[in-house]
Amino acid sequence: MSILYGGIDLHASNCYCGIIDEQDRWVKQKRLKNSIEEVKEFFEDHKNELKGIVMESTYNGYWLMDGLSEAGYNVRLANPSKMGDYDGIKNSNDETDTRWLAKMLRLGILPEGYIYPKKDRPMRDLIRKLSPPASMVLAGQLAGRVDQCRVIINRPRVKEEDSVRKHKNQDTQQHGASIPNMVVRENRKTPFGGTDYGRVIPAFR
Repeated sequence: MSILYGGIDLHASNCYCGIIDEQDRWVKQKRLKNSIEEVKEFFEDHKNELKGIVMESTYNGYWLMDGLSEAGYNVRLANPSKMGDYDGIKNSNDETDTRWLAKMLRLGILPEGYIYPKKDRPMRDLIRKLSPPASMVLAGQLAGRVDQCRVIINRPRVKEEDSVRKHKNQDTQQHGASIPNMVVRENRKTPFGGTDYGRVIPAFR
């Protein structure tokens, strides 16, 4: 039994389907409406001979990919960003594109995309709908918050006793004696409505 390779060039309202043999000759080809029943009928006669059916990864291809997979076909998803044009084609069209999809599968050079499980697709689609500017703004805001947290966490903290001892020593050298009550706190209101108790200053300045 010969091995055959299928390809589908999908558009908004129609798709170009084709099957080639191991010599890249057309077995059959046809433009169809975007109907899963018509597409399955097109490939039905050669179902057992098909090694796989290749289609490009597109936002509107779920119905086709899922329909063929559920019917028992080996659907392969081509990654357009890593898929080069066929060098032998001067003027590309739906027929040549479909043949090239099937031929890459035959040659074993098909750059494949990941087929997301149905349950994971809504989140993936939501992320895709975020425009680049919105994504960049959101990423910048999150990065800014993280940096603020790092500054607060990593800010050097001086123990109160060390600060008091330091000021006492300075005052002893300046006035010739250590005065225990020379050091007082300066309590200040913070911009957030709280009180900053962390600043220790000498009573005489």
